[in-house]
Amino acid sequence: MTEHCLTALRSEIDTIDRELVRLLATRFQTVDRVIATKRQSAMPAHIQARIDEVISNAKLDAAGRGLPVDSIERLWQVLVAETIKYEQGQGILPR
Repeated sequence: MTEHCLTALRSEIDTIDRELVRLLATRFQTVDRVIATKRQSAMPAHIQARIDEVISNAKLDAAGRGLPVDSIERLWQVLVAETIKYEQGQGILPR
């Protein structure tokens, strides 16, 4: 019974992970549009005020959902850092 239950729960996590990847793809497609807009104004990829805002928003959302805020902050720091690397490489995902 336990193994069957664990298998079902793992399947649920796998489904959630696929949805997270889908959402990340959508996020990176939006980043592509940000890149195009920033290019027009010669803006840098790294804008500290925006980074602080994104991470702060994630922490507030996490707190409101009862999630471990420190863990969410670390995840978003990685997400933002990887997004900046993508942007500095000029991004543009295939559609």
